[in-house]
Amino acid sequence: MKITKTIASLLIPAILLSGCSDGSSAADIDPSEAVQAVLAETPISSGIERGKEDLDIFDDDIDASLVESASYSLCASGAYPDAVAVIKCTSAEAAGEVLTVLQAHLDEQKELYETYTPDEMYKLEGAKVYSKGNYAIYIAVSDNDKAQEIIDGRLAG
Repeated sequence: MKITKTIASLLIPAILLSGCSDGSSAADIDPSEAVQAVLAETPISSGIERGKEDLDIFDDDIDASLVESASYSLCASGAYPDAVAVIKCTSAEAAGEVLTVLQAHLDEQKELYETYTPDEMYKLEGAKVYSKGNYAIYIAVSDNDKAQEIIDGRLAG
């Protein structure tokens, strides 16, 4: 009986703590592989893929010291607002900071494309900008839901 109580006193806290996850953890993925998987399903016209060293081309407000690795693809001609970015940050807090920049980037894109190519606004109106664990993600493509499904599937492990 005493052994049962001892085991129970050890197991109950462990069981309770295992259910306390906020769901924000993510598997460790290669951002380039995630972007390539999205592009295989939702290609970007004249798309070019770039990495961490070129993040300033995507948005020069991203603090590179917060970024461990990154990959993004966007329309090279600028004619379309299409873009997908997977940014692995140094911490979840850093991902939150990068997320703020990505949201501002989306807002700027909406303002720009509203008059430039209004037929493409559906990509921006349905865009996905979010973080999961140490990752900050930006999605504005022809099928944003499909792209998010692909990335989230990889982040789930």
